[in-house]
Amino acid sequence: MKCSLLGTVMGLALVLAASARVLAVTEVHAPTEDPDYRDLRDGYVRTWYIFNDSLLDGVLNPGDTRITALDNWWTPLSAHTQHNYDALWVTDEHTYAGTDDRISLPMNHATNVFKDTPADPDNNANYNFWLDTTTFNENTVHFYMTYSQYDNNDFDNMPGATNEQQLTNARNRERNGWAMGWVTNKVNDPNNPVPADQVKVGQVEMDLFVHSGQGTFAMLDQTGNPLGSSLSNPQVSLSNDISHKALENTQWQPPSFDGTTTGTYDENFLANQLYRNVLSISEADFQEIVDSMEIREWNSYDIQNQTTVVNPNRAPSEIKDHFTSGDLPAGYQYEYTDAFTDRSVYAHGTNDGGVIAGLSGYDNYNYYQTGENNWWDQQVIRIDISENMLKGGDDVDENGNPIYGNIQKLVFYDFGSLGTLTDSVGSLITDPQINPAKIIFGVDNTQTFLHGQIYFDHPTLGRVWFPENRIYIAQVEMVPEPGTMAILAVGALGVLLRRRKMKA
Repeated sequence: MKCSLLGTVMGLALVLAASARVLAVTEVHAPTEDPDYRDLRDGYVRTWYIFNDSLLDGVLNPGDTRITALDNWWTPLSAHTQHNYDALWVTDEHTYAGTDDRISLPMNHATNVFKDTPADPDNNANYNFWLDTTTFNENTVHFYMTYSQYDNNDFDNMPGATNEQQLTNARNRERNGWAMGWVTNKVNDPNNPVPADQVKVGQVEMDLFVHSGQGTFAMLDQTGNPLGSSLSNPQVSLSNDISHKALENTQWQPPSFDGTTTGTYDENFLANQLYRNVLSISEADFQEIVDSMEIREWNSYDIQNQTTVVNPNRAPSEIKDHFTSGDLPAGYQYEYTDAFTDRSVYAHGTNDGGVIAGLSGYDNYNYYQTGENNWWDQQVIRIDISENMLKGGDDVDENGNPIYGNIQKLVFYDFGSLGTLTDSVGSLITDPQINPAKIIFGVDNTQTFLHGQIYFDHPTLGRVWFPENRIYIAQVEMVPEPGTMAILAVGALGVLLRRRKMKA
């Protein structure tokens, strides 16, 4: 579903290169398909597009500016395990005390001591990191899209006799799709999950809303044959620094959100009953775990009554009740059915982060094929970032020390662009799944929140701002307004003329 002119323009304009870097310990390995899981689906690695909210209405629709594109990465393991947050990281020298800020970082688990594959002889955590943590910056949020072969298993049909098996089935059966994860701040030592320096240095205030992320869809395998049904419902699969009482076997697992009945983390929800049985915890323990979640889900339409959203004027209930467009079908209400918040405080030398699993990747928007401008018929991920998160605030931690938002940069990773990573002997590695390109967004606090303090230096459009610090991610290309098409056409013409001049 591509417009030839637009595709040509963006293909010429959006050239992103990753910084050269050398792995210090040993080579990173690309993942391989696990034969014990359901086969990989068609399009498990796909392109996602980033937009701003040019129309300033809280909804991704024609007229908003498409900024850039990125491809997701994948592993056989779950979206939770990909973000590697397990107790086996806690060594005798660094025992988890229950109040420490701990690290969680994306890992591909291509070679891992917990799988029947060769392990690094030193069991060094660097061996499996997909993102080069040594180049992480303090006060930066790093975003990525990912896909899990494990999550795409048909858990509804998997047998489960024990509490552990039943819990896996109940919790994972609606995670048949993609996931989005993020990591905030820099980790000084990726092999030390509990840094000695626990000085609080920053805070995050970010909302994430999902449109059309839920549903049951037929899917095909990579050769076009039916692969069964995909059942997806966005949910928190990892929340960093969750209570130590959430330790399940070797990993700290969050409870499940009841989005159908109570709209809460209800201890009587079937998945949470099983969760409590497996963890052997009381109702009070369960509530302590929920309260400790820095990344958590809320009822979309009560969210402004339960927590302070970044922009109440664009809250899901406001969009549902008041957003109108002549393009929408009669009686249609644009809904963000899933709402998440990140309210975390990170310490020096460590990080925070989370994962939203169960994204459907739904796309029924076929304008370039059918001419129907049904732009609302697609999954959209919306990210709202507060002004305080970027320019700092006057909050204090438990010891009275000031905590500043101080986020100075956003980075999105593109696992479809070839970079310049080299292995330990200097050989060029060209697989983008282990060598992502960085898409960097800057912050300018001299601008207002309404104008947008986040920007992207676009090679054709120049500096593009994100009004109200809002970012959209969608799988499909939107239809640009005529003015945007004219700008893109002029840019494309200039690039083509330069190319012809160079060949002459």
